[in-house]
Amino acid sequence: MSQTDTDTESDLTALPHLYTVHDSIPYGVAARIRNHDAVPGNAIAEGAAAYHRYLETSDEEIVAVHPDGFATAVHLGSMTMATVSLDAAPQDVLTAVADEIDLESYSLLVFGRPSRTPDHSIQEYI
Repeated sequence: MSQTDTDTESDLTALPHLYTVHDSIPYGVAARIRNHDAVPGNAIAEGAAAYHRYLETSDEEIVAVHPDGFATAVHLGSMTMATVSLDAAPQDVLTAVADEIDLESYSLLVFGRPSRTPDHSIQEYI
């Protein structure tokens, strides 16, 4: 199957950083939520599972992570997409970690950016 010039041009277009598309919070705050001991392991997804959660969530319910420095900008731009289900995170954690940020209207916290080549699950090969 051959590609047209239009298809090739669209493949070269860089995907946007999610914090330019959605509301966002600083990396430092988001990392404290993701790494908090009270956040259950099943609330966090990475790679293909994270991308699947992202696609299933409406845009209004997504809050992305924006860099709070050059190092975090590089890190976010190169990391595998990861998500945290805010509905599964204890409310007291969200309140304590995100002092003046209201996260009640969001259900998904997104790190990184989507990839044109999604990770493949080992289950596809079983």
